[in-house]
Amino acid sequence: ATDSGIYTCVATSSSGETSWSAFLEVRESGAATVNVKVDMEALPGSPSKPQVADVTRNTVTLTWLAGKHVGSSPVTSYVIEAFSQSVSNSWQTVADHVKDTLYTVRGLRPNTIYLFMVRAVNAQGVSDPSQMSDPVRTQDISPPAQGVDHRQVQRELGEVIVRLHNPLVLTPSSIQVTWTVDRQSQFIQGYRVVFRQVSGLPSPSSWKVQEVKVPTERSAVLNNLKKGITYEMKVRPYFNEFQGIDSESKTARTTEEAPSAPPQSVTVMMVGNHNSTSISVSWDPPPLEQQNGIIQEYKFSLSPSLRQVLTVCPPLACHRDGMR
Repeated sequence: ATDSGIYTCVATSSSGETSWSAFLEVRESGAATVNVKVDMEALPGSPSKPQVADVTRNTVTLTWLAGKHVGSSPVTSYVIEAFSQSVSNSWQTVADHVKDTLYTVRGLRPNTIYLFMVRAVNAQGVSDPSQMSDPVRTQDISPPAQGVDHRQVQRELGEVIVRLHNPLVLTPSSIQVTWTVDRQSQFIQGYRVVFRQVSGLPSPSSWKVQEVKVPTERSAVLNNLKKGITYEMKVRPYFNEFQGIDSESKTARTTEEAPSAPPQSVTVMMVGNHNSTSISVSWDPPPLEQQNGIIQEYKFSLSPSLRQVLTVCPPLACHRDGMR
């Protein structure tokens, strides 16, 4: 029939448009009718909102998580769509058959703002799109490469004012750092979050650095921190080897958890002669990285039959009289 062919559905808003196409076959009158019912539960769930992991002049590296709803068959790949008002008035598929949840989109324009969405694919079809990513601008041509005076770069970076907000403890081992920038500069490639441990051992520790390579980003999550430990952190802008002025520092303490290891090297000794009713118990604390906070006391049972429990505060030795 002449009405058979590819049909395209276009959704348009003030921000642009997106489309999806499918082939429709129209059969001759009198032919058997086949009703196809799409089971939406068979499709995979939408992936999580894509996060920007890295940016260059022509690339953006995205990462995301698989959707919570699996569907009737495993996810086989992902489709990435991009939108930029400077490039097109519609969403464009920039990658398909993506096998991993980390992907670098290439061939982008320098100094251009993009939005991204991700869809999951399984044997039954394609999921709804993820939430849109935050806007991300690809990097411009490096100003020093165009003959800009390095002294100008350092001067402008020195005028950037970064204001660090109070850190937010997300989990016992992670802290979110957020900031605002009062005086912007074209010479900002990203930010360096500098942090160190200021309680426990070693204290203070050496400074560690986590880079945020997206100039428009205003937050970072510090992971794999020690539990029950206070950390000091600050943020500084950078451009290549040049660095701006640090923000004021802030501190935050990760929450404590129960120790994940028992006391070590427990020894029990008789005190006095064979008729003595006293024993001496000594031990070492759990390994430092498994204490998960400040140990406030120790408890131990004299024997299962007596069902007596003795509470002992450090130091790490106990003397018990009246043993039977």
